[in-house]
Amino acid sequence: MATDELQEENKFPEDPGVTDIAFVVEGKRVHTIKAILACASPVFKSMFNLDFKEKYASEIDLPGKKHDAFVKFLKCIIPIDYLELDGNTIGEILPLAKEYRVNAIIKECEAWLLKEIERREFVKNMEISREGKSEFLLRCYYYSCEYNLTKLHDRTFKKLFKFQFNSYKDSEFYALLSDKNKIELLEKRVSNLDDTISRKRDTSHLMYS
Repeated sequence: MATDELQEENKFPEDPGVTDIAFVVEGKRVHTIKAILACASPVFKSMFNLDFKEKYASEIDLPGKKHDAFVKFLKCIIPIDYLELDGNTIGEILPLAKEYRVNAIIKECEAWLLKEIERREFVKNMEISREGKSEFLLRCYYYSCEYNLTKLHDRTFKKLFKFQFNSYKDSEFYALLSDKNKIELLEKRVSNLDDTISRKRDTSHLMYS
């Protein structure tokens, strides 16, 4: 696409004297500020300060990136507009936060997910089905494994193995889990079932002894 055919991103427009770099994502220019990005991300810092070709570029093409996701990611760094987090938005920005090593965004996403798990625990069962609860926990478990979110991993792992396997086996997030994480989850569920059976046997023995 020729440069003069590119569209301007209205949330991150060019502001002469302020913006000094434009990213081209899916045919749209996204204008922003090198210094702020460099403070937030060691990847951007290296890109703009070391002898890479991007150091002297006024535009940087980002092939393979999604425009909407990249804009949301930038809003987390430069709050030019309010960004309301939800499960889908977090799924869009976490890969970018990991790629550009913006740990503050990763931690913010983890904190939101932990609060959402807590909130859902107080929602009436008629509002969120058991299958819906396991789906969200599995999404969180996948994020915790993929992005090394230890607090989220501990919280979701303790809750998720109590659900029946059939409630999440067809989930897209279960399919995305590594074999190691699937085994971890299933082994814990088997162990939990063994403990339950043992307790029932012990109870029955006491009742009839």
